[in-house]
Amino acid sequence: MSSFTKSMFESIKQSLETQKSGNSSFRDILKTEPGNSYIVRMIPNTSNPEQTFHHYYHHGWNSSSTGQYVNCICPTTWGDKCPICSERIKLYKENTEENKKKAYDLKRKENWLVNVYVVEDPKNSDNTGTIKIVRYGKQLQKIIDEAMTGEDSDEFGPAIFDLTKSGCNLRIKVEMNEGGFPSYTSSKFLSAKAIEGMDADKIKELYDNLFELDKLFEIQTEADIVNLLKEHTDLNVKSVSVASAVAKATETKEEEAEEVNEPEEEESEEEVNEPEEKEEKEESEEVEEIDDKISDLLADLD
Repeated sequence: MSSFTKSMFESIKQSLETQKSGNSSFRDILKTEPGNSYIVRMIPNTSNPEQTFHHYYHHGWNSSSTGQYVNCICPTTWGDKCPICSERIKLYKENTEENKKKAYDLKRKENWLVNVYVVEDPKNSDNTGTIKIVRYGKQLQKIIDEAMTGEDSDEFGPAIFDLTKSGCNLRIKVEMNEGGFPSYTSSKFLSAKAIEGMDADKIKELYDNLFELDKLFEIQTEADIVNLLKEHTDLNVKSVSVASAVAKATETKEEEAEEVNEPEEEESEEEVNEPEEKEEKEESEEVEEIDDKISDLLADLD
């Protein structure tokens, strides 16, 4: 019998709303490829339900010095100011097309992590029957939210974490959208179904061997992030002490700025597959102009 309870489910729901924010590595992330569907069952963290999901922000771009993809966790994940976000606002306010493009390249991205039991992996059968981490963006998060607290919650709710025959699998369907990016909008939770070979002992084993999601990425100091900018961009980045002063001044100006509503940019979710991807596909000039509006840049720091 599963030890997952309704009270744990409530804790998980609450954590998604309040999160502002190792034994795992990149190889533990489930790689998904367009044209395939992956069947998984999400695993709750029964010891610490609030850690069932890990919500974070990050920056990634192609280095101007090496050409390789570099990235870092954005300190706004835990409520601190970020030197990269401050540089983006500074670039935008200089109001040149070149600097707008540089600001866009440093855009902040939003992702979540969750432990899953792999029921079916059409590309790698070795993953079947193992625990993996699913790294995903806003498209899958919307589907999960609907199942937990939205219109689909009566049908699914706690069942999406239930490892018994009463639980529901998540089918992650990966398609290509018109922009050439992977799309996850056709993914959905399925009807309740038993997992072959799953019993009480197996369930306990899974609960005892979850990956520590908050340990997947290295947390860098402010100095580390400033040095990353200096080494891998052609920006004239100030020292840490000056960068801190600029960030504080930027914060004051943000509080005085008038917020402007605008359409939300389409979520490409290309980063779902692997955090190690070296290049991101070029997006259209129209999308760049949307991102470059000052309200979007300021909203990134909320």
